Amino acid sequence: MEYVEYLNRGAKLVHEQVIKAGYEILENSPLCLMTTKILALHDGKNKRIYICTENLKSILLWNLPQSPRDKLSKNRKKETTFFMSKALTHEAVHAAQYCNGGKIIAPHKSSQLAKEWKKEAIDLSLMIGGTEAREEEAYLLETDPFYVADAIEKFCF
Repeated sequence: MEYVEYLNRGAKLVHEQVIKAGYEILENSPLCLMTTKILALHDGKNKRIYICTENLKSILLWNLPQSPRDKLSKNRKKETTFFMSKALTHEAVHAAQYCNGGKIIAPHKSSQLAKEWKKEAIDLSLMIGGTEAREEEAYLLETDPFYVADAIEKFCF
């Protein structure tokens, strides 16, 4: 499970909570091949989260050659950790929503700004499934892993 190497402290807590909630996390599933823009997917019915590590690496241009003096490798690790942590936390929001009967988990945190800022990402997510309200919430909460870890515990245990 290569993706675990790229989780920050908060996302590692989310990871633990998702596993405790009975979810299976699968890496580089054939579902990731739908489009290279997909970083992760949630399947509540089967209690699975799919992490698309190879898609993330492709987006971040990991396949480009590096010169010996290139410090990009350190930056790549930081950037990969940033995006991988957000991707897992985002899908964990969907897990908490699923455990909450498909309802949003933090209506008090709703924000029009998230909807406007993440419009393209929300539109892509809606093509795969879900509702606009749940996607907006997932994009809003993906930067708050401690809140999401608590929500998994509250709704899924």
